[in-house]
Amino acid sequence: MVDIIKKGLLTAIGTASIAAEKADKILKDIKKKGLIS
Repeated sequence: MVDIIKKGLLTAIGTASIAAEKADKILKDIKKKGLIS
């Protein structure tokens, strides 16, 4: 039972970090294009 919860947390953390990286990349691209000063 604990193993399942741990796996779920690790998966969620991994997914969140990938999403954060993608969002960071998108924000940097937008800044490059000058849409955000």
